Amino acid sequence: DKLVTGVQTCALPILRIDPNLAAAYTARGTYRRVSGDLPRALADLDRSLQIAPSVDAYYQRGQVKHTMGDYQQAVSDYSDAIALRREAPYVYLARSVSKKSLGDDAGAREDWNTAAGLQVSDRDR
Repeated sequence: DKLVTGVQTCALPILRIDPNLAAAYTARGTYRRVSGDLPRALADLDRSLQIAPSVDAYYQRGQVKHTMGDYQQAVSDYSDAIALRREAPYVYLARSVSKKSLGDDAGAREDWNTAAGLQVSDRDR
């Protein structure tokens, strides 16, 4: 699997050299999320966000929180990601799913429409 190889050959040795590299924690956290190791993914993403908050780390942590059933915290993480980059349609889509899971149909629809608008405007550029 290319993702496993990439994480093992890049992120792990880099963290040994520089344990404060947020992007390496995000990469490893993403790998662990995809692999189903949610507690360790969460720990890596928390560490990444402590070092340097980023759209990707908030998004990935939101994905972990949603998968764990913590929809409110997922919405919060997605909102933090959007605060850093308002033009990220994939984050609005993810937040819409978490809002829907909370029963916030109007909020989910609003986020979905925002994402659709951003995707259309990206194609028009």
